[in-house]
Amino acid sequence: MPRPKSILKKSALTIAKASHNCKNNSSHRIIMGDKRLTITEGRNKKHYCKECALLFLEKDKVNLERLICEVKE
Repeated sequence: MPRPKSILKKSALTIAKASHNCKNNSSHRIIMGDKRLTITEGRNKKHYCKECALLFLEKDKVNLERLICEVKE
């Protein structure tokens, strides 16, 4: 039986091992030890601060809920 596909990119919450800027907004600083959203695209990993991560996740949650409703129709 085929494995179910995922439309989501590989992502996880990780802990910053060093301080650096958020990839979405360079004025957002991620401090060593902070939780951050890590998205893997191929061999590249991009790290986002909690503030930007919440914006991404809320927007995607709304889009996924809309798609689920459309599929059920």
